[in-house]
Amino acid sequence: AEELRPGWTKGLVIWGGILTVVGAVNMGWLSYQHFRKAREEFAAANPRDAVLEAHLQRLSEQDEELRIRYEEEKRRTKPLFPDYLAHRISGIADLKTPWPEIFWGIEVLGSGLLCAGTMHLRQRRDTESKQPPVTN
Repeated sequence: AEELRPGWTKGLVIWGGILTVVGAVNMGWLSYQHFRKAREEFAAANPRDAVLEAHLQRLSEQDEELRIRYEEEKRRTKPLFPDYLAHRISGIADLKTPWPEIFWGIEVLGSGLLCAGTMHLRQRRDTESKQPPVTN
């Protein structure tokens, strides 16, 4: 039974890293859903803003500058996932796409690697402590 254990623990390290990455992605997605819902509820509580947005949409069909302004307003009230990621780091820096996504990707992959590395070091330490001391 002890001969099978090392292979099993190596798989555990890999699965631990994968599950950490999946969990971090899920937390990001769920946080985005809450962020989007809060923004939509805020927009719904201000009906005057909805009227102004509809008017801006009609006017934006002829004017490029107004179209850009309309897109910004639309993303403010109905943010996309990259908008949420930019909002997350807005306290640190005002970065535009693709930097918030890169920052989040590094965060997610880093958490998975740190989890797997910690598990690996822990297993290695436990294995070394169970080996009999070498005598000369």
